Amino acid sequence: MGAINKPALGATDIDDYLAHANTTYKSIPGDGLEQIYAKVWIDSFRQAWLGINLYRRTHATPCDETPPYSVNENSFYKVPYPEREKINNPENFKDALNSRTNTPEHKLFWHR
Repeated sequence: MGAINKPALGATDIDDYLAHANTTYKSIPGDGLEQIYAKVWIDSFRQAWLGINLYRRTHATPCDETPPYSVNENSFYKVPYPEREKINNPENFKDALNSRTNTPEHKLFWHR
């Protein structure tokens, strides 16, 4: 088996990245939190639940504005239970839903 070529940073790669217009912090009044949220959103690709929690707390993450963005249409409180739970564990599945639907909009007891 041959050697694996690991990616390596060049001498100026980090400086070039930090100097790029899309990564630098711009001190525009009233725009600071949006910039911070965008950076956290981008960084959360490694740990998706951080992005989900940021979205739930702020509703200020970068969004595609092609159709008008609506907080009411894009709100969620929980990850739905997998469908295999309905098959493999029907009693507890019904108890967990408590006569509600298995959708992200369903509030858990601490959201009420």
